[in-house]
Amino acid sequence: MTINAVPKRVSSSQLPCGYKCPIDSVSESSEEHGEWVECPLVSKEFISLGSCLDLQDLARSEEFYSDPYLDMFETVASKEGSSVKNVRRACLRHQADILTEMVSESESDSKQVRQTLFRVNARLSEESDD
Repeated sequence: MTINAVPKRVSSSQLPCGYKCPIDSVSESSEEHGEWVECPLVSKEFISLGSCLDLQDLARSEEFYSDPYLDMFETVASKEGSSVKNVRRACLRHQADILTEMVSESESDSKQVRQTLFRVNARLSEESDD
């Protein structure tokens, strides 16, 4: 089981009226996107929690560069004027920071948190080998 490294959440009521997720373009008024998180991948804008979890899962994938949803990272990289590799690294570093904090706070499932942190660090190491 993988633990998600979820940043501090905010409700849609805390966002400007008409705000749209820069990843999936869903509006803050959408019933399905009630929670949002600040994302360092998109100039510290808020993204829907669903997009956050999708990006995290994809970034941790051993098959990242052949994943059919790689276009999510390509879109972010294009918007931010960066490379897919740099965006993936930023996502993995952000996850590692959150997971490290969870371990230090002795979250309830620390074994699973540590396993996820190990997996994130393994993917980060692979990206840094070039």
